[in-house]
Amino acid sequence: MNEDLELIERLKGGERAAFKQLVDKYKKKSYAIAYSILEDKEESKDVLQEAFVKVFYSINSFRQDASFSTWFYRILVNLCKDHLRKRSKQFISIDATFKTEEGSDIKKVEIADLRENPISALVNKEAGAMINKALNKLPTKQRLAFILKHIDGLGIEEISNSLGCSISTCKVHLFRAVRSLRRQLIPYYKEA
Repeated sequence: MNEDLELIERLKGGERAAFKQLVDKYKKKSYAIAYSILEDKEESKDVLQEAFVKVFYSINSFRQDASFSTWFYRILVNLCKDHLRKRSKQFISIDATFKTEEGSDIKKVEIADLRENPISALVNKEAGAMINKALNKLPTKQRLAFILKHIDGLGIEEISNSLGCSISTCKVHLFRAVRSLRRQLIPYYKEA
């Protein structure tokens, strides 16, 4: 019996330590997936916690026709999509101030990493911004398929299960995402 199935059986039997082991096993990669979709540390942590809570309360509905990781990543991706939908309905002024834990007001600003060479930091930041902008222009399923494949390293079958589509549809999403990104980014790389 594989390790996940053993942990699931123990969890179904009421052993909470098995749940902690599942969380420890999946939290790092799952956080990376959530962050790559949401691009917000706190929101990613919230969604990850929500996903694990959902797993805890619905573990008895887990059918072993797919791997636990596929089932879990589908829950996680769906929760991320829900948060993206909610977020798109919220607006924040660029002049907005935020409360610190101490209660004082601050404006949201980014601080440069002083360990990096300033020119390479600028180039990396600009390249990252261009890639993020291009990714955000993709339709949701293409963007998620691309992120899960090329950033998180999942296989086609896991991605198709996570997105709720066939393997051939998943391949089409990936092909179109790469083609679209190539078209959007090629002008920047011709300059280099």
